[in-house]
Amino acid sequence: MRILHNVSLNIDATSRIELANLGFDCEPGFASFKVFEDDPRWPAFESLIEKYQAVDIAETRFTRSELKSAQSLEIRSSWHFGYPQPDDDFGYRNETYDDSQFCPSCGIGLKQKAPFRMSKQPSWGAKTMLQLNWVFDEYFVRENIYSQIFKPLGIGCRTVIYHKSGSTIDDIVQLNIECEVELDLGTEYAPVRCEKCGGMKYPYNPKGFQPVPKSKVETAMFKSKQWFGSGALAHKLVFVSSEVYERTTSLNVKGATFAACRSL
Repeated sequence: MRILHNVSLNIDATSRIELANLGFDCEPGFASFKVFEDDPRWPAFESLIEKYQAVDIAETRFTRSELKSAQSLEIRSSWHFGYPQPDDDFGYRNETYDDSQFCPSCGIGLKQKAPFRMSKQPSWGAKTMLQLNWVFDEYFVRENIYSQIFKPLGIGCRTVIYHKSGSTIDDIVQLNIECEVELDLGTEYAPVRCEKCGGMKYPYNPKGFQPVPKSKVETAMFKSKQWFGSGALAHKLVFVSSEVYERTTSLNVKGATFAACRSL
């Protein structure tokens, strides 16, 4: 397992010299860097990230062995296509969700009541799995991938419809993830209580091994009961069994990545 940082910042004359001293040659202007935490230059580079308030997106690169040996894995989207409709003023929330328990201050409380609406059919290309922007705990797949991987494992699906016409969009379904499980967060996650609704959620940490369920899970795909996120955004984490991971890998499913959960 290695932690990779994807860093972006605007380079001026001063920062260019400091970066050059670390072996990063660049021209003035916007630049991006990829640096692993086990790089000897990382401590000094991390100081520059803080000094210049650079954008830093961390990700974990797991070994094949770590992924294969995990009983549960968090699934993460690598392709976000379009927005749920209607997208004006987040109108999809009322259209697709029961928002009677929704808190606009922290973002928790939405429960799906109707199919998602999209403005057009995805341009799949080589990809076969996606998420919509703003919706980080639901997954959509091509129908053949659903039939080959998810349906045989007992995972249901929902249709997806065109927003304007209300007709079903061909060759795409939403995975219906009904099971929710309490995660063992240990002492690594500090809950944040919403001052408005009193609800609890946790800052999301993409680094390292992910938390495991407190009890054994029989289903092949499940969500966390806990909410994660910051500000007014909240979502639940989505996990799959090792069998789902192996099947998606063998079929070269594109549009998602995986993070191994730690051992119990």
